[in-house]
Amino acid sequence: MKRQPCFFPQSIILRNLFNGSSPHLRQPLALACQTARVVVSIQMTLFFRITFAALLLCAPAFAQTQKAAPKTPGNLNVSGDLSYRPNGVRLEANSKGPARVTLPQLDVTARAIALDATGKVISQVRAQNSVNLKLSIAPSNGTPARIEATCDSAVLTPRPLKLVLRGHLKGFYQIAGGARNTLSGDIATFTNPGGNLLADLTGGVSLVIPAQAAGDTAPGLLGQGTVTITAQRAQVNQGDGTATFAGNAHAVSKGGSNDFDVTAPRFTLTRLADGTISTLQTTGRTLVKFDLPPGASKPAADASAPQKMSLGTPTHVEVAADGAAIQIPSSTATFDGNVKGFYRLAPASGAVPGSTPQNYDFAGTKAVIRYIKPTTPDTPADFNLDVSGASLEGPAFNLGF
Repeated sequence: MKRQPCFFPQSIILRNLFNGSSPHLRQPLALACQTARVVVSIQMTLFFRITFAALLLCAPAFAQTQKAAPKTPGNLNVSGDLSYRPNGVRLEANSKGPARVTLPQLDVTARAIALDATGKVISQVRAQNSVNLKLSIAPSNGTPARIEATCDSAVLTPRPLKLVLRGHLKGFYQIAGGARNTLSGDIATFTNPGGNLLADLTGGVSLVIPAQAAGDTAPGLLGQGTVTITAQRAQVNQGDGTATFAGNAHAVSKGGSNDFDVTAPRFTLTRLADGTISTLQTTGRTLVKFDLPPGASKPAADASAPQKMSLGTPTHVEVAADGAAIQIPSSTATFDGNVKGFYRLAPASGAVPGSTPQNYDFAGTKAVIRYIKPTTPDTPADFNLDVSGASLEGPAFNLGF
């Protein structure tokens, strides 16, 4: 006798795994399956608690059903070759495609996916081999975030939230719909205590921060374009806006009004609510390089007019020190301990034809640099260098007498 599809006759209460709320959403549980492909649809709106007993009671009918339940937005949808285990189910890829689990907040594909249960609650989602994961985090008491990544394996524990991505990691995270911060590395661990997203990345970490919206008009030393940061470890705290990088930390920015290059054993970035960098604090022997933008273009000079003597325009600064603190809003960089460096001046207007840029070396116990780029042709660049315990060396120049 041909067996009929199994429809679980009772309703189940779906519960939000993240905040524990109970929407008291009751829907019949419909289960359907094909021999080579399984699709399960369960009406729901958020991450849920699902009665695994319902799945297991209908196990015999899965293999008999020929018509799959349609995928519906807002449902739990799973596809792949299905097998049952004492603590859950396992999905594997088949000729029609990879195993897949889709929820309103999660979409993951892989060669194999396991849904584990503790009692009647999904306790873990594990994916192996060629993982492609998309996760939206919408805590009731925090800032929403989104994570998308490809990797070798992924383990998601819903309560409390913990996502671990391993192997050939590439992807991005995004806070509250802001700019996408691309990342790569060997292992990434995301948690969300109190609605505050924390990320811990290890093993050849690379993080890319998009260009600031005000990058071309920012007055300071780090009016930057896209910033690429590499290190052995990175820890990002959404709550206080900090990102700490350790192990041959290196930050490079290109394409903005000021290109810069910072290397140190360790440094911390502080970012504002809109994602722009506010401060950069280094620890250990630090090397900082700034390419300062040229001044505003001047109109061609009148040859008959008297020429004013002017100093050259600063174009480049390099400083090594035991530590550095760069304040973006005030356009100030402070260097402490065994300071050595130089700044470069382009030839002054009216200089002898063929003149080349000149370097001016300095050293001391502390140095403070402040620079604001000119905004009009008649406004000189504001470049101040204060060095404590200083020595300064530069090329000779003609005093004119």
